[in-house]
Amino acid sequence: MTAGTILVAGIIALLAVVAICVLVRDRANGRSSCGCNCKSCSKCSSSNVTIDEGDGGRDGNRRGTTPAKPLPTLFQIHYISIRRYGIMASSMNGAQFLMLCATILALGVIGTLVLNSDPDYFIGFELDVTGDEGIESIDGTGHYCTDDFVVLYANVRDGYVFEGWYDEDGDILCRDEEFDFFAENIKYYAKTTRGAYVEIIHMDGLITSDSQTYRLGDSVTAMALTCGSGMPSFKGWYDEDGKLLSKNQSYGFVAKEDVRLIAMSDSRFFYGDERLDWKVSFGSTPRNVSVSLYDGYSGDLVENLGGSLYGTSYLIPGKYVVKATGTMADGTTVTESSEYDIAGDIKRMYYWLSDKKTYHVEWTALEDDYLRFTNSKAERSPYTEHEEEEFIDTSSRSIVSLADALSKVTAGMTSLERADCVLKFVQRCTEYGYDDLIADDGEYWKYPLETIVQRQGDCEDTALLYACLMSAMGYDTVMLIYDGYEYSGIGHAAAGVALDYVPDGSYYRINGQKYYYCETTSDVMVVGEDIDEYESARYMFIV
Repeated sequence: MTAGTILVAGIIALLAVVAICVLVRDRANGRSSCGCNCKSCSKCSSSNVTIDEGDGGRDGNRRGTTPAKPLPTLFQIHYISIRRYGIMASSMNGAQFLMLCATILALGVIGTLVLNSDPDYFIGFELDVTGDEGIESIDGTGHYCTDDFVVLYANVRDGYVFEGWYDEDGDILCRDEEFDFFAENIKYYAKTTRGAYVEIIHMDGLITSDSQTYRLGDSVTAMALTCGSGMPSFKGWYDEDGKLLSKNQSYGFVAKEDVRLIAMSDSRFFYGDERLDWKVSFGSTPRNVSVSLYDGYSGDLVENLGGSLYGTSYLIPGKYVVKATGTMADGTTVTESSEYDIAGDIKRMYYWLSDKKTYHVEWTALEDDYLRFTNSKAERSPYTEHEEEEFIDTSSRSIVSLADALSKVTAGMTSLERADCVLKFVQRCTEYGYDDLIADDGEYWKYPLETIVQRQGDCEDTALLYACLMSAMGYDTVMLIYDGYEYSGIGHAAAGVALDYVPDGSYYRINGQKYYYCETTSDVMVVGEDIDEYESARYMFIV
């Protein structure tokens, strides 16, 4: 809206007020409700007469002593008032009428000048934000007014290093991906530099360093840990062409370019009796084809299948991905993949690190339980606590068996140590997955069994998994929901576990019991460590 548009609207509004006032004055010169032609007889000027609905009004109380009569047409003649301003139109003389018009016009002119002096403050603007080739997307853009509080977040592509937020003069504003500030109508730039992405893939039985991007020239150390006697052994670090790089569990090198490292073990966990005939198709056959088989849930490498585009493997039930990579005649690299599901009870191993110690648990998700939850008709985007509570599961055979297995692994620990160890299990054995990748409306709640089998979920999924597991292990737990409308549209969920005491821990006191905050979307946070941004939550009990 421009200042000229505002001025025109103000003039139209002024003309409308003038027309109404003139109409009221004209009608006030006609016959009044008392039946005479006077303007101020004793009946009409009585101070205790007001407009009523004839029968005492909707509340049954008569507002004056004179019986009310139906309105003649648009106005109750002579006693119509513009009550908001305390102006009796019928008694307004010419000077007062001109004063009213002048006042309205003056206010319109002043308002127009104010808006015209700083339209960004009153009307607003679209925040001008640009990211370079290393920025995949930017959260928080939109329409703002001057001095509105803004939070931007730059999502950086793998292989790029974030350098910072800059203004149009090239001055650095913030070096972190998250940038909060008070809005100004200027240009903001998110900038990156090219780095080296080190992708780390491992086989079953190993705990490895995470994949991440390094600055060119940085020293990198890739680590692989085994989980003790009787568990798979480490065979070495390999590149994607199958070349042995190191037999040491610690492998150091300098970051020069994007690389893929594979930590190999002697695990045969995924091999079974179920036949899988697999095939990968390309539009045209590439050269130097390399085919690998992966667990579709964890991403663990099952085996390298060689250079053939079809074959047969014998596996245990589950979800699998066959991925083929090759080189075309023009030198470009192409990748194709195929997904397969083998029906049956899903047997899996989980490995994690807690307090510098390695842990593992073997567990089977029953097919009946899993299908019952994946095929559930529950509202996946719940709006009420009743709909949210539908996803609580502390009693299915699969969840109870997992809770029992975790209880055995954590036997001998204190309550706090156990709560931390199970929290690390959830944090390290699941990956954050955005709902908008599987749901059109951007919200999709999962049952705990779905989350742990698929090894993926967002904040409410992993928080609910942790709360249900701890509840099944005998602890009182709550689900903490931070509604988006209270936090600028960014909602969140976490879990709470009832413990006697956590040093320096943050908690909610509910019915006299302390429920300590548990953040499941971080790999490093511990029980009682909270996120400062979220201060108040509603909650639902998990029994």
